[in-house]
Amino acid sequence: MRAEWEDWLPDGTAYRVVVPEAWNGVLLLDLDFIHSPHPPWDDAYASIPAHGYAVAGTCRPAGAFSASVWAHRLRQVLHPFRQRIGLPERVIALGASDGGATARAMEQELPYSIDGVLAMSTPGSGLVSLLNQALDAAFLAKALLAPDDDDLILAGLPPDIAPVNSRWAAVLDAAQQAPAGQARIALAAAITRLPCWGVDERAAGPPPAHDVDAVQEGYFHELRYLCASGPRLTLRAVVESLAADLTLVNEFPRIEPDPVGVEYARESTFDDTLVRPMLFMTTTGDPISPVSNSGPLEAGARRAGAGDLLRMCYVRAPGHSTFTSAEIGAALTALTERIDDGKWPGTSPDMMNLRGRYLDPSAARFTDHDPGPGYRPFYAYSEYPGQFRTG
Repeated sequence: MRAEWEDWLPDGTAYRVVVPEAWNGVLLLDLDFIHSPHPPWDDAYASIPAHGYAVAGTCRPAGAFSASVWAHRLRQVLHPFRQRIGLPERVIALGASDGGATARAMEQELPYSIDGVLAMSTPGSGLVSLLNQALDAAFLAKALLAPDDDDLILAGLPPDIAPVNSRWAAVLDAAQQAPAGQARIALAAAITRLPCWGVDERAAGPPPAHDVDAVQEGYFHELRYLCASGPRLTLRAVVESLAADLTLVNEFPRIEPDPVGVEYARESTFDDTLVRPMLFMTTTGDPISPVSNSGPLEAGARRAGAGDLLRMCYVRAPGHSTFTSAEIGAALTALTERIDDGKWPGTSPDMMNLRGRYLDPSAARFTDHDPGPGYRPFYAYSEYPGQFRTG
């Protein structure tokens, strides 16, 4: 290894740098290079330097939940790197989940500090849309299953949320025991475009669309995960009361947006501005950042005339940020070629799988996927979202 060290930025944020002996001149910047919350990254970071890339990054600063804040602190790592190693030929911001949002924030706010972005497992337009999607799902579940249950708190959560989670689990478990409850669980999840698989990371793929029972069970596990753990549907004939259920939802008291909360989440929300090439990658079964929230990124880039700077890649896998090192490597090499050559290489699923299988013959799962238009897109400079209605 040419160089490897850990230190602290002036504000006390820890950072780490790894530079291989045969460095290719490319530096990767990642929010989670120290204490990554995503286990697959351990394998990826073991293999990435072997392919010539240097990696540098921070841990998440305590007391902050803002991609903008994280991005500006991550950029500070460039200074000690240049002092000790020299000027990199290329800098790529990459990351998954909040790390992906941080990479996108660097594209949005610090584009001239980087040459490209690999953003993974992060919503298409950002945090406001993602939080609204989760809130809408819980809102629907309460309206349809237990509208008078004061213990199912939707806003203003107490410091100890364990009792709230327990109550949600009890309500959903009870509803799942009856056909009407099953139908309403599926209705809540389908309206908010949650995935019907992905919570079980052992799953090989989504259930067939015609397997109504399996689809409904997948929706149940997703809604239970969303409401009780923290963070296209054909229904049974029991949904003869669909019109009445939708009326119930539309008449249920709304939750007014909290301006402070919206403005805070806006710091991890983005518009359609692209200056550097970006490769976006997500799993189709992600239960935390649903794939249905991916479309606004592509639509926004095309609308702004920046479509050629963006490529979207989908991996047929359950779980959140569950990429293999081969999939991350395939995405990284494709993006590097785009930066170096000024044009994208082939990024179709077949071409990406070829790249991945070159690194590991059994570990590439790229697939065709249409995420749809997106769930309640909300861009960095959008007005506050309008009232949610099911009609």
